[in-house]
Amino acid sequence: MQRNLLPEKVLEGIDRVNRNFLWGSTENSKKMHWVGWKKVTRPKKDGGLGLQIAKGRNTSLLAKLNWIFHTESKAPWAKVLKLKYCNRQRLNARNENKLPSSRTWKSLKKGEVIFKKGVKWTPGYESNLDFWNDNWSNFGPLRNVIQGPLTCSSSSLKVKDVRVSGSWNWPIIQMNLLIDIIRELQATPIPITARIEDRLAWKFSTRGEFDLKSAYLLTLEPTVEVPFRGKWVWNLKTLPRIQAFVWRCMHQSIGVKQCLLARGISTDPRCPCCHSEAKTILHALRDCPFSKSAWIQLGKQTSDPFFFSASLQDWLINNANSQAMHHQGPGQCLWFQVFLFAIWLIWKGRNQCLFNNKNPNPNIAKEILDRAFEFTHCACTSLVKNRRILMSIRWEKPCSGWLKLNTDGSSLGNPGLAGGGGLIRDENGDWVVGFARKIGFANSFMAELWALRDGLLLCLQTHVQAVIVEMDSKVIVDTFSTHAEASTTVSTILEDCKQLVAQIPHVRFNHVYKEAIKCADFLAKLGPSLDVDFNVFSSPPVDLWNLWEADARGLSCNRLCSAPSFAV
Repeated sequence: MQRNLLPEKVLEGIDRVNRNFLWGSTENSKKMHWVGWKKVTRPKKDGGLGLQIAKGRNTSLLAKLNWIFHTESKAPWAKVLKLKYCNRQRLNARNENKLPSSRTWKSLKKGEVIFKKGVKWTPGYESNLDFWNDNWSNFGPLRNVIQGPLTCSSSSLKVKDVRVSGSWNWPIIQMNLLIDIIRELQATPIPITARIEDRLAWKFSTRGEFDLKSAYLLTLEPTVEVPFRGKWVWNLKTLPRIQAFVWRCMHQSIGVKQCLLARGISTDPRCPCCHSEAKTILHALRDCPFSKSAWIQLGKQTSDPFFFSASLQDWLINNANSQAMHHQGPGQCLWFQVFLFAIWLIWKGRNQCLFNNKNPNPNIAKEILDRAFEFTHCACTSLVKNRRILMSIRWEKPCSGWLKLNTDGSSLGNPGLAGGGGLIRDENGDWVVGFARKIGFANSFMAELWALRDGLLLCLQTHVQAVIVEMDSKVIVDTFSTHAEASTTVSTILEDCKQLVAQIPHVRFNHVYKEAIKCADFLAKLGPSLDVDFNVFSSPPVDLWNLWEADARGLSCNRLCSAPSFAV
């Protein structure tokens, strides 16, 4: 499946095995498939179980094979395929698909459609990518999202022609782009010093590496169904079997008479417990006298006037997500735990009466409370207590002969409108230089990297010999401490940062809390509102003066921090 296109019958057979396993069917015992396979194989947020159709899985794996073929082009197998199938004769053929091909090449061509949907170029140093026609933005080729003809001079533009000296020369394109496009392009990471070539990146991954899950989602057909209201089901803190039961209830697919009749199974439509005509899910779980007595024992008739009148989905959503406390039983626990065990045990009790001729349990409310309290005590009470201690946090002056660089990034919405900022101070806390940048549309991690690169560039421009870099992004600090290899998307800026660090004689990286870099945080949040892309401050902005002065005087603020965990 990972290297070859499987026949349709084989893929259908794999799906059949998965379906039978899910619903418990065997060769000797067929079980009802309560939810359609197309629904089951949708993502959980869309109402499915996140299972994958074999054909889609096969195609997404072949898209991954295309990724390996293009990113590891110097591998012997890739060289052989390129020499054999990427020659001019085949490319100029009227119908290349009719030419003889190996199974591997046919498999590559099958996954190529999904590969092209998810891939884009990441511009390198002095990028030769075609500004209009190459796929280097999240919008695809820019020529596809604009209308009207291009002038002769702008039609041949390369990315390096528009991105000059670290900033964008928008007038050269002789066209007004939409503000959303400009913000997206503005945040595209392009190296300033690192000699990195143009490289491929996966547009649906924040790291730029191929992501099999997003590739599979590209293989799914778009649906126009009513949005599923049960995404919360998989976040419930309860037994997995109860989660699955609630999921089926949200799809109105459990074994009540109404659901059986809808599937063409002829049966007596009356309730087997009270012999009324209304045998719906709500009747089985709430309105039947057998069920209603349990809810009354749990106190719902007086505590919630709308409990017995809500629709099925509203009833499940409101009660399964309630954070109210329930004080009956051996101890107190949250109402949603009681509710979930109640619908499960009521359903099991009805089945015992129907199929095993057992009498209803008169003490079902007590059993519900006991089970809910037991689960809360055993599964929801952490065995490890996270102690939190109050710490005094402040900006610390650097040692004599050292300067300190603080940087920070901000993203309103993450991803959203982003800004970066920072400042350099000396051993007395005096202002050396500060900066703020309007990045565009990016996530907070990319904003942190932009700010770090700008700060290191300022260190070189001000001839800093020894600097302590402090920031609140532990991931970035650890990257420089462990010399970890960067991913495709961030490597352009990160390689710049590494080369800039190499040019400064003495550099240290420290991770600090946000409270220790309040000035950098202020400048980062100032970035998106700038009229220019980048602004350097030779003195503190007026609105920043109080924060900067407080740091210089050594004023601190308190923060609750996690302490080492202790078992109890």
